[in-house]
Amino acid sequence: MNSHTESLRLTDDERLDWLRLIRSDNVGPRGIIATILIVWMGIVKEHHWDLLRERAHERTAVLEVEAAKANEAAGKAHERAAQAEQRAAEANLEIARLRAPRILTIEQQRRIADAIRAYKGISFDTATLVGDTEALTLLEMIEAAIRAADWSQINWADTARGLRLERPGQPSVGNISITEVMIQFEPEQRGGLKAPAETLASALRAAGVAAIASEAFFAPSTAANKTAIHVMVGKKF
Repeated sequence: MNSHTESLRLTDDERLDWLRLIRSDNVGPRGIIATILIVWMGIVKEHHWDLLRERAHERTAVLEVEAAKANEAAGKAHERAAQAEQRAAEANLEIARLRAPRILTIEQQRRIADAIRAYKGISFDTATLVGDTEALTLLEMIEAAIRAADWSQINWADTARGLRLERPGQPSVGNISITEVMIQFEPEQRGGLKAPAETLASALRAAGVAAIASEAFFAPSTAANKTAIHVMVGKKF
């Protein structure tokens, strides 16, 4: 027996009510039949509404599942969009950093001077990419910090006699083609100049300037000032 048939069966109380109605002297055959039809139609109608409500509930459940999935997908899309925006913002900050000129504030210059003051009296010369205003500006800030530590600046000199930048009242600056900042010393001066060169490079990095210290890698070196530390500022990478 299916659920539809099962729902149309009468209970014991309903059977008794039908028997009383049939045996009643006040109700004729036509009345009984009409009454039966009315009651039966009411039962069928009620069952029809039960089916509709059941289907509506099922459809509602399906829609709720679909809505939950849609909300989950939307949440993930929103999260991906937020992550993309964050990456874009980080990229823009990095681009701005790369485009910004390298500078040393007065406070940063003071800290660099304090870091290397223990090596006062050391000679140094400087070089930059002649024609690069940003590199020259940074070099002059570094020169000021080093001189404040009582290091002795001398004219740049090299055996190749290349292009030099002559500055009235200041030591001349050599012309080099490198990137970032390099603090170099001659291999034969490793014992006396390695420590101050590395200390200077470290102080520059602490101030946000990319710098490394190393032995002169030219073979043979063209630097004429063999006992000086070579401070070279190249193009920003």
